[in-house]
Amino acid sequence: MARVDARTFARLSPVDRASFLADLSELEAAHLLYDWRFWARPEQIAPETPWETWLVLAGRGFGKTRTGAEWVRTEAESGRRRRIALVGPTLRDVKKTMVEGEAGVIGISPPWFRPLFVKSELRLVWPNGTIADLYSAERPDRLRGPSHDAAWADELAAWKHLEETWDNLELTLRGGSDPKRVVTTTPKPRQGLKRLMLDPTTIVTRGSTSANADNLAKGYVTRLQRRYAGTRLGRQELEAEVLEEAEGALWSLKRLDQLRVAVPPDLKRVVVAVDPAVSTGSRSAETGIVVAGTGADGVGYVLADLSGRLRPEEWAARAIAAFRAHRADRINGNTYTEAMFAGNGYADALPKLLRDVASHTAQLYQSPSATSILVSGSGDVALTVAANKTFARGQPIRIARTSDPAAVWMTGTCLDYAPGTGVLTVKRSDALGSGTYADWTVSVDGGAGPEGPAGPIGTTPLIATSTTATLTIQLGATPSFVTAADLPLLPGGFVLMTATADPTKWMAGQIATKSGTTLTVDVQATNGTGSHAGWTVQLVGPRGIQGPTGPAGGLSLAQAHAVALSF
Repeated sequence: MARVDARTFARLSPVDRASFLADLSELEAAHLLYDWRFWARPEQIAPETPWETWLVLAGRGFGKTRTGAEWVRTEAESGRRRRIALVGPTLRDVKKTMVEGEAGVIGISPPWFRPLFVKSELRLVWPNGTIADLYSAERPDRLRGPSHDAAWADELAAWKHLEETWDNLELTLRGGSDPKRVVTTTPKPRQGLKRLMLDPTTIVTRGSTSANADNLAKGYVTRLQRRYAGTRLGRQELEAEVLEEAEGALWSLKRLDQLRVAVPPDLKRVVVAVDPAVSTGSRSAETGIVVAGTGADGVGYVLADLSGRLRPEEWAARAIAAFRAHRADRINGNTYTEAMFAGNGYADALPKLLRDVASHTAQLYQSPSATSILVSGSGDVALTVAANKTFARGQPIRIARTSDPAAVWMTGTCLDYAPGTGVLTVKRSDALGSGTYADWTVSVDGGAGPEGPAGPIGTTPLIATSTTATLTIQLGATPSFVTAADLPLLPGGFVLMTATADPTKWMAGQIATKSGTTLTVDVQATNGTGSHAGWTVQLVGPRGIQGPTGPAGGLSLAQAHAVALSF
């Protein structure tokens, strides 16, 4: 029977399907499960016409990630590419979607040629030595220096620094004789995407969500079309249209692009403005978070828009991060009554936001005061500090005696501050010491910052040498190795043994015995042939669980699996 694909196979009669599968050997059936040309739709296969960039512009659920991952896998397995760049909107997107996701590179690779994910180096390594490095569009500078011969760019239209990241990526594609890049994205009206579409060396493949309906949850496409058909969101996210302008927009994209500057001038004042939403459901309004500043030239500049549907603790953390990143002078919030936010966490988020901002600005907003103040007592206290500071209502304040700050101090909350006169009014809440003094240092009172993340787990290469002059690659063999005395290798562990002179030749298996520095391995998988001297041994993950018993009818387990995946 001539070669068929999954759609042709599904249209065969039950007799012909059974005959097709019965003709497969165990090995052929296993390979069929990972034969992308068999399972892919035609538009998911790279064009045969010459191209430098293949742009897959498609709706959500089309299968863009699988398309990009399978292209990377094919190029890596064939050896045509030796160093590949994987670039996504954020590093988390690259790891969780492009690499480790269900349709990511690791998930779609066969167990006999699955790349090793070296997380500490942000790198995939295939058995034949091909590598793929991970990059984020949040850090375009990381693409300065490396050389690649291929790239997969995912969700290009969502890249924060699209132009800079793409330019840096292009400059790295100087390896090999025919560098190529595959771009998979849902469209948005970005200038970089438009230029790519018009490039004569780009081939554009378009696709909608409905094209992959057979592989999506039952009713998914119907539900989305019922709700979004004909809307701007549906046209962009489902039908993959590049929409130029939002209906009723006060500012056109063309005008915004004309007003953009690469770097703003010196800014006299920077503010993070927060307009919290009153709820956090899927249909809630977004919490507005915009960073803006006034330049020395008297012109206002919008530095960032970080709005989103966020819980109180999320928008508070995002506002604080923006405050720090842009060295802002203050955070301005919309003044809602606490009752409007009862039960949604707003009342808890606001004090945390103030505390964290105070912690960051404590050293920036200190001021001496010569006001005579009695330490003991309670109630409000007014003192004169430097003018034109940025003390704000609600900020925690610390007033410490300059000559003895540890023994004499007061803390409280800012009730009012007059920038012109420097008069600061504080509601005292705590104090230490006694007496009346006129030498004070006033500062925003911030606690210690959060504990930083744990450092990466260290790695130790596990190097071993054969007890004989050479070892022959052989399935089912039990070769012995002499290792260093302190290596944590135990019976039952899984190891990969690669020939030092040629890493594409390897054996993998389970440690059978370990006695002193000698270990014996039960070889369960191999690649390559021949006898080799000098081996590198490293721990690897265990073999996956065995699949279910196949149905009756004379089909092998792998053949039955192929039948299940064809429907």
